[in-house]
Amino acid sequence: MNVVGPSLKSQRNISTFIRYVVASVVGSIVINILFIMLPDFWANLFVGKTGISLSLTFQDVMWMIFIVGLIIVGERKGEIAKLHSYRKNSYLPENFEVIIDDDVLTDIIRSSKKDSLDKMGILPYMILQISLQFRTNQSIAL
Repeated sequence: MNVVGPSLKSQRNISTFIRYVVASVVGSIVINILFIMLPDFWANLFVGKTGISLSLTFQDVMWMIFIVGLIIVGERKGEIAKLHSYRKNSYLPENFEVIIDDDVLTDIIRSSKKDSLDKMGILPYMILQISLQFRTNQSIAL
């Protein structure tokens, strides 16, 4: 199978990597400038130099890795918040007396279809697939 050009997933990984590198370098420069303004002991402790220089120290690498870690934690926190928002949505009827007929099933499909296309939309995707399976076969068995 011939594939022309890189896949979308690899393009996203490359752009994410470039974004991490740029953010870590800029963040390290900002941290260097901030800590160099402190007394020599603290500047040496946190950035490994007492004046502005382009030399790369161990502390610079440490700050770059720390900044990338903060970015990843922030992204994961956003994904978790998105998952919690799916739990708050009422895709299925919560009342026990409701019998799922064609109208209710249409509402379930409509409410879960929008969120099922999202990367983290596992729950609405599964509800949508089961609803469509039930609509076509009148059974959830495969």
